[in-house]
Amino acid sequence: MIALLALALAGPLDEKVGPDALPAWATPSGEARVEGAWWVTFGDPGLTQIMGAALASNRDLRAAFARAEASHSQVQGSASALMPRVTFDANASVAPTASRGFQFGGIPTLPGQPEPPKTYTTGQAALNASWDVDLFLRNQQTLAASRHDARAADGDRDAAVLAFATRVAEGYFDVIASRLRVGIVEQQVAATTALLEIVELRYQAGDASAVDLLQQRQTAAQVRAQLPLAKANQKALEHQLAVALSLPPATQVPAVAPDLPGLPPLPDAGVPADLVLARPDLMAAEERIDAASSRRRNAIRQLLPTLRLTGAAGWQFFEETELKTQTFWNAGGSVSVPLFGGGRTLSGIQGAKAQESAAVHAYTQLAANAVLEVENALVLESNRALQLEAVTEQRDAAEAALTEAREQYVRGVGSYLALLTSQNTHYAAELALLDSRRQLLSARVQLHDALGGSWLAETTRTLGENR
Repeated sequence: MIALLALALAGPLDEKVGPDALPAWATPSGEARVEGAWWVTFGDPGLTQIMGAALASNRDLRAAFARAEASHSQVQGSASALMPRVTFDANASVAPTASRGFQFGGIPTLPGQPEPPKTYTTGQAALNASWDVDLFLRNQQTLAASRHDARAADGDRDAAVLAFATRVAEGYFDVIASRLRVGIVEQQVAATTALLEIVELRYQAGDASAVDLLQQRQTAAQVRAQLPLAKANQKALEHQLAVALSLPPATQVPAVAPDLPGLPPLPDAGVPADLVLARPDLMAAEERIDAASSRRRNAIRQLLPTLRLTGAAGWQFFEETELKTQTFWNAGGSVSVPLFGGGRTLSGIQGAKAQESAAVHAYTQLAANAVLEVENALVLESNRALQLEAVTEQRDAAEAALTEAREQYVRGVGSYLALLTSQNTHYAAELALLDSRRQLLSARVQLHDALGGSWLAETTRTLGENR
């Protein structure tokens, strides 16, 4: 038993490894300090307005807050085990007089005495108290585990807020990008239609072949075919954003900016050790280790005796031929020493240690994933920025080539094939530039999501007060 108690106070067999194992990020971050909510740094009033409305109204977040509250309510339930239990109990009963002393042959009626009544009545009312003395801190360990569970639930709630903010920002930028994509397709529809008119005029004048005319008709029809799909995608993304705001899907979401914002300066990512306090999922995982450790200690303390104190005070009565009453009280105590339980306690200890080990491994893996997410986000953004520069140059060159090819074709000195190639290249470059801008913003959003941040505490406190 002494050995098991020593084992209970020892740490887990497996040591957790957190982000503080790394001294610095492999990819350098920026120097910008982000104070408060990260989405404000984009300088987009529409994003700020929609984010505030979504955080305040989304029902998934309300459910996350309710789950955290439910976990906190269980702490009080665990604390109640440390307190005495007092109840008021009252009872009364009526029974046949003949049933008294039945097992001894009944109660005979003596000669000359009156016949007893057919029934008799008994009852009592009393205050009953009991107290399980937490001599070996079993209930204290249960209470500690409940508190850690509640803080872990807070971490889960904050992680839900973080993930939801990321999802809303991505959805907001997706809506803007989809509208811009529709605009690009509409411009291409207009451009290919106008070019088709030019080709038709040249064909009628004998300066263009039938193949040129048919190819341009095919190109114009192909671009027009993309417009309905682009509009359908735009509507679907707008519906998703409306639902995030707890609005009907067909609601027109206000305040959406006409263009994607520019990328703000790269934030200072600090050091990997900062993730321990900045990432709510890591904080929740660490609390679960502590909760599992408390339950392991509690499991081993089941080998120790239990002490219970009891007491009662009240009034009781008996009525057969006349009413008789009296007050009463009693006090006592009991000790229970576990000797044999068929291996139940041992299996509970083994299970609790396994749960603690699982919590340690889960934390270590989560910490590794958190570091990986930040490293990937830093690398991705730096390369997305380089990609955007190259795609911008590509779009500018394609636009210049299209302008030159169009002018040459109108003057009759350029070929239709060169014009068609330039037209398709320019269209693809416009879409590639839009995608590159959108992906660069996504890389920044993912970086903020991976970093977490102190803004969560203020945001969740405000949301909790406004619920």
